[in-house]
Amino acid sequence: MALCFRSMNDLDTEPRESARFVPGIDIDWLFVSSSLRISRWRCQAQSPELSGDRCQPWHVLGFTHVGAFVMQTEGRSLVVDANTVMLHSPGIPYRTAHPFGGGDRGSSLVLRPGVLREMVARYDPARVESAPETFRFPAPHAICPPKGYLLQRLLFELLSRPNGADLMRIEETGLSLAESAIRECFRRVVPVKRQARAATVRQHRECVEAAKGLLVERFREPLRLDDLALQLNVSSCHLARLFKRETGLPIHRYLNRLRLRCALEGLPECGRDLTSLAFDLGFSSHSHFSASFGQEFGLTPSQVQQIAHSGHLPESFDRRGRAPQAPARWAGSARSMISALSSALPAAATGPRREATAAYLVSRVSQSAAI
Repeated sequence: MALCFRSMNDLDTEPRESARFVPGIDIDWLFVSSSLRISRWRCQAQSPELSGDRCQPWHVLGFTHVGAFVMQTEGRSLVVDANTVMLHSPGIPYRTAHPFGGGDRGSSLVLRPGVLREMVARYDPARVESAPETFRFPAPHAICPPKGYLLQRLLFELLSRPNGADLMRIEETGLSLAESAIRECFRRVVPVKRQARAATVRQHRECVEAAKGLLVERFREPLRLDDLALQLNVSSCHLARLFKRETGLPIHRYLNRLRLRCALEGLPECGRDLTSLAFDLGFSSHSHFSASFGQEFGLTPSQVQQIAHSGHLPESFDRRGRAPQAPARWAGSARSMISALSSALPAAATGPRREATAAYLVSRVSQSAAI
């Protein structure tokens, strides 16, 4: 479901026209540099049956913007949705199916091998040293963090515009997004307990993937935990425990992330009619939607609309989420953000210090890599 290169030299040359036509997938190159490439993809397949085997000759990080599908790889089936970062290792076969309908689309990042090895070595140097040319990701997917997902969507919107952009900023942001996904991948690798039987582990994983599939199909509905457990023929307590262990998230938070990431797709076009958008996504009210959105992304829906329409990309994330100051190009639209944040600061921070702290927090939203 991500782009597939045709030869081992593809990262060292400009994208050939043939690389734009992967069978079943429409691909557009949005950005090319000596370190990474960024594309957008749209899947043409709609069959609920599994496709034939395919594989990637490079390490590819894929983000889903719209839709969901099933990916079968390395002996397990995964539901890939907007909460998921696909991590394709070269030469590892996978198959896909579309039981939730077609029309999936998203974006992908591909890094030069040397750049990727440098990133992975920070978290698992032994993996790189033992097989510097053929190392594999420890898992075929990872959970995409909220602020990372928001930033890659803003990056995608900026690259989709006809006018030029700050190429250095784009490259730095792309590299930072890739490192964030790789860090999450290695953080979430949990060794299976020795006493757990392989069949039991497989059964638990299949139960969680089935629950994710139900969430994809019904995320616009006012779901209850009992609804999912009954359909999966397990207890609510058992399902909640398994889901948290496999994904690292409680079910309600995973569900909210699906709704909010879907909101990013319609946010630029909905204007000020956020109430209709909120109800359409399954939220009980406009205030519930806005509060959840702010908690997830650190910005209100209106602020994200302002950033998307301004064409200015936030500063890329750093590892500790720190920034010396708010970006100067945000000065006009950020004034209301700074004012709102100031009112929430402790009373001890007064006057210029209060406003400076608020400005720092605005900057930190775009810099934070804390997942």
